Amino acid sequence: WGDVPFFNTIAEWLSRLPDYGVKLRAEWTPASGFRYGVNVYEHRALDGNMHLQYWHVGGGRGDLVNMGSTRFFLGDQTQFDLVAAYHRRGAERFFGIGPDSERDAESFFTGRYVWFGGSLQHYLPRNFGVVAKSFYSDVSSAGPRQASRFDSIEDVFAGQLPRGYGDTSTGMSYEFELRHDTTGTPGRGVNGGLRRAMLGYFHPTSGTGVDFMHYRVVLEQFIGGQQPSGRQLALKGFWSWQDTGNGAVHFQRLLANHDADAFRGYHDFRYRDRGIAGLTVEYRYPVWDYGQLRYGLGMDGYVFWDTGQVFSDHSLLKVKDLTHSLGLGIRMVSTDDFLLRAEIAGSREDLMARLSVSQIFQRQKGGVYHGIVPVPMR
Repeated sequence: WGDVPFFNTIAEWLSRLPDYGVKLRAEWTPASGFRYGVNVYEHRALDGNMHLQYWHVGGGRGDLVNMGSTRFFLGDQTQFDLVAAYHRRGAERFFGIGPDSERDAESFFTGRYVWFGGSLQHYLPRNFGVVAKSFYSDVSSAGPRQASRFDSIEDVFAGQLPRGYGDTSTGMSYEFELRHDTTGTPGRGVNGGLRRAMLGYFHPTSGTGVDFMHYRVVLEQFIGGQQPSGRQLALKGFWSWQDTGNGAVHFQRLLANHDADAFRGYHDFRYRDRGIAGLTVEYRYPVWDYGQLRYGLGMDGYVFWDTGQVFSDHSLLKVKDLTHSLGLGIRMVSTDDFLLRAEIAGSREDLMARLSVSQIFQRQKGGVYHGIVPVPMR
């Protein structure tokens, strides 16, 4: 494929992205519709020991993201990130709480998320690392911005609105993570595994909600695929739990099937509760291989199966309640990075299509710097 001018041009363009400039972003997901954005970045400050970036994303169904972040490199083994962000979801879904929530109870609201804080990451020998984070967050809710298009949560759940709806919840989050990462690149050629164990504590400063501990474990393993033309099996399992005692968590801080914890045959935020567990199996195979271009640009097809569910108590997590999703997709990757995915997935409820610049695997790498919403802890 090295003689095809179009792909040659793409590879040359990707190889010349400088240490400063502007990147454009576009994606379509069932959660937000079509969104567009721009990223302005500068990686030359302090002789390359300081990275700066600003993100603006708009469109969709009234979505808006403004985020600024800074990364300081404190030697070869330590980095410190600072971030401040405002994230508005103009039509966030709510179906109720728990695995028994009904598909026909679909409703919408505007979710607003403001946070600022920092993350300190230190790399240890033998591919281990530790991460400490501290954030202030402010979440609030109101009716959907496009009320004529979407059924409001205030109408569908009149008289039984979730805890915290209409109220502001503010508080401090403190998190510690132990990580073992042998995956290397997030692009083609990824191998090894990623293991993360996290402990978090949230303390409310005002509004609805209680103190709670948060525990999370993520295990990812990549088998095969070391060569550009190699096939690969990607496995992922995750578990998260919010220990609140007898208190109730503000509903926007509950765990949900969203972001890295998506059940891809279901709408994002289809399920919410204090706990969530899931498993993903993904088989990848080369469709086009441009390894001979030396930039490693390529395209992989993949098929996948997701399963999982939310729960309010571990004794209530039952096999009969598990969701199941089957799907297929295309990933555009380079030697050094993941670029884009387009996929379609089906379940007993829906057939979902997504076009996204983020991925399910290795999703949390550099998450603070890149603006992943830290409510709840991921």
